[in-house]
Amino acid sequence: MPFRHAGDKNFWLDIFRGLKRLGHELRIVSVMVEDVPDDGLPIHRVPPIPIHFRPDQRMNVTHNHLAGTNNYVSKTVSLPRLIRAVRRVRSEFRPDVIHFVENYGPAMLALRAAFPRIPMSISAPTYQPNRPLYDLFLEASFASFDTIVPFSDAYQRRLMELRYRPDRVRMIRWGIDTERFSPPTGVQREAARKELGLSADALVSFWTGFIQQTTEDDFHAAVKTANLVLDRECSDPRRPSMPPAWRPTSSCPPFRTRGPPRHRPSRGSRPWRWASRS
Repeated sequence: MPFRHAGDKNFWLDIFRGLKRLGHELRIVSVMVEDVPDDGLPIHRVPPIPIHFRPDQRMNVTHNHLAGTNNYVSKTVSLPRLIRAVRRVRSEFRPDVIHFVENYGPAMLALRAAFPRIPMSISAPTYQPNRPLYDLFLEASFASFDTIVPFSDAYQRRLMELRYRPDRVRMIRWGIDTERFSPPTGVQREAARKELGLSADALVSFWTGFIQQTTEDDFHAAVKTANLVLDRECSDPRRPSMPPAWRPTSSCPPFRTRGPPRHRPSRGSRPWRWASRS
């Protein structure tokens, strides 16, 4: 299962462990900048070829080293390395299927020639039509694959609109693992409020984002958005979008940040953040 790791694909590690628990045998070929611990998983690291055009404003300063590999030029020139690595793994391990987690763009047309007699599938988590010739390049990138796995109903519908064969598209919804994550109990909520010094009627939310790309400005934008939403809800408490238990009985104070000083945001970093209406 070749995949590309740049600090933001850690959820796949849970999927790999889940497959092993179900009794599946797998090998993982990962194109990643950093040599992260394999945590007991059969990961074969492939270093990418970085291509830097200019300072990339998408990345925080602390993660700018990832900008050189987070573009399709780097992916294209790194793809031969990945193909050779998969071939080496196949010399001692015969998989039933090769699944690509990452889309490397139109250059993936070469995969069918590289692996002519083995089923291949690819994940399709996001659809970004704001790029030039996106649908055309998307079709080229999917051409070698027997199965495309979109992560949402919306993406599946879009593939149908683009006339992909229904038997070639198998949607698997992504979301929260409700067996591992669930709303806290009343006792846990009360304990958390006491730990944070919050009153019983304070509205608490948890804010986070990509560690590579989220800045302090993004955090302040999230707080501003929360204030706008609360102002709208406070102007009409009957609005159904806010749960009844959260609807204010009087005017709503603004959101404000809470937490110990070590969690204060700094330029170029992405702290986890509490915000509350108190």
